[in-house]
Amino acid sequence: MYSPWNHVFVDDDVNASLSRWRNLFLSAIDDYIPKRLCHNVYDPPWINKELLNLLKKKNTHRRKSKKSRNPKGIGKYKSLRRQSKTLIARKKKEFADTLKDSVLQNPKRFWAFVKSSTRSHQSPSFLRRGRIYTTDSHDKANLLNEFFHSVFNL
Repeated sequence: MYSPWNHVFVDDDVNASLSRWRNLFLSAIDDYIPKRLCHNVYDPPWINKELLNLLKKKNTHRRKSKKSRNPKGIGKYKSLRRQSKTLIARKKKEFADTLKDSVLQNPKRFWAFVKSSTRSHQSPSFLRRGRIYTTDSHDKANLLNEFFHSVFNL
């Protein structure tokens, strides 16, 4: 009976046996363990790897500049903070632009974007249009519909 272990161990050569075992082990990992990128479900949908790397770099410089109080390090942190804010705004706008094209086909994606963009998850108790305030659910729904239609006009 064939076993891959027969070709792994070499008599009187520990280094060769270890090297062969390591290669067999790593090839088994490549063949049988799935590789997927994990995505945090709590992250907004416009956050990608580029943005996460910049935020990690910014936080690293923040910790270092806080510890050392070096003016050059603080300046670098402030620069990275500005870059990250700009990149967040740009990524959010790009995501909203792509969302505008698919709002009719996938309304759930649109509402996920609205939910991730707001801090409160409750509907407002009143809405205002000009100088007129409304608390009626039907009128609030119509005002929101008009607003979203004006923002995401197709």
